[in-house]
Amino acid sequence: MAYLALLFFVAYRGDRQPIGLISRYQPLIYTLSLTVYCTSWTFFGAVGAAAQAGVEFFSIYLGPILVFLVFHRFLQKLIDVSKRQKTTTIADFIATRYGKSTGVAALVSVIALIGTLPYISLQIKAIASAYDTVTAELPSASASAPFDTAFGLTLALAVFAILFGTRTIDATVHHRGMMHAISVESIVKLLAFLYLTWEVDPGYSIYIVPFVIIIALIYVLSPQINWWWYQRRPPELKPKIRLLITRHLPYYQKLVESEQGRFRKRVALYMEANDFMPRGMESVPEDLKAIAAACAVQLTFGQKDFLLPKFEHVLFYPHPFPSPQYPKNFHSSEIYEEDGVILFSAEQLLPGFLQPFQYYNIGLHEYAKVFVRTYPELEFPKIEADTWPALERISGFSQAAIQKWINLDPIPIQPVSIAHFFTFPRQFQAVLPELYEQYARIFNQSPAREATPVLEDFRTG
Repeated sequence: MAYLALLFFVAYRGDRQPIGLISRYQPLIYTLSLTVYCTSWTFFGAVGAAAQAGVEFFSIYLGPILVFLVFHRFLQKLIDVSKRQKTTTIADFIATRYGKSTGVAALVSVIALIGTLPYISLQIKAIASAYDTVTAELPSASASAPFDTAFGLTLALAVFAILFGTRTIDATVHHRGMMHAISVESIVKLLAFLYLTWEVDPGYSIYIVPFVIIIALIYVLSPQINWWWYQRRPPELKPKIRLLITRHLPYYQKLVESEQGRFRKRVALYMEANDFMPRGMESVPEDLKAIAAACAVQLTFGQKDFLLPKFEHVLFYPHPFPSPQYPKNFHSSEIYEEDGVILFSAEQLLPGFLQPFQYYNIGLHEYAKVFVRTYPELEFPKIEADTWPALERISGFSQAAIQKWINLDPIPIQPVSIAHFFTFPRQFQAVLPELYEQYARIFNQSPAREATPVLEDFRTG
């Protein structure tokens, strides 16, 4: 009972844990949750099959292993369709293929119920048998009052499923608590199997070592493996994100189709490679991630390496915020180099991207500072304070207006000039031609050019 109580507690805490605090552990949690395939019946069925058939029992697990190793694209398509159609069950999913027919959904539900009931009964029987075996010699087991183990455990499982699963039937909701509980249970199963292997016959334990090493290597190298895979098969931007960039980013609109594809690929890869964390909100919306990524890619489009690896954490607040660097200022953006963090207020970031000629783009502003710190070997020109009037002629944004928009004093002129270079390239080239040429050489871009701004094409993703 203490074990069940622990699982309830883990699920409860998981549902209430901020997403940003656990995002780094999501791959591990997801991997461990896959072991739900090894159910309670596995302790009986798999062990018996292994004893009778030897290595042939491995074929039971070959199918799901191949699905996750080879056919994950198919799984991704299933997930995408389910999210678009807002389906939460196999009956809903199949019914959408037939015009959302309620008759088809009902038929699939009945078939699924009939097909799974025997298997569910086996699971309950396995859990009850295991419980009775473990508690057989405990003093409480000899109590006079009868106790139906299977019924009690079924009731507990039903309550757990209601509290942390079916209570919110929504395709957009992630049941983090249930995933955490399954992960903890998986760790217990793995430890139990390792203990039994060691205790029953130590000779078999040597065969576990290669698999443990492989699993450890996969976990440690998972970022590199993921990145290698994404570079060769980059994820596609969602239609609404693609529409957002197409409608509101003049830089992207001037690109030829092939360059637009390269831009979208880099935005998608940037979104995969970096850690976007919410502050004061439940989660970071996809459009905010895409806006930040598009600003970063815009500056690095002429570079071979475009990820700005020194700054992997991007924090989003809904409104202006104070910070340890500026505790008295509710400001809209900053960078914190020591921790490699970029901070944005969504209230200022959104209009700066959606209407860049009316609102100053703090995304370009902060990523300009990040770019300068990422490439210290580049010789950036020193810009004097008397350049402010020229920048105001280029954009119409005065120094005071930009300072009020960000609410930090002083505002460095260098990132402002870089943001103007990308947002108002033709005006910048006309008013500050010498500085324009210097920035064009540094960024390997001439944003005023049509078709492609890249000056020296290195032909890499």
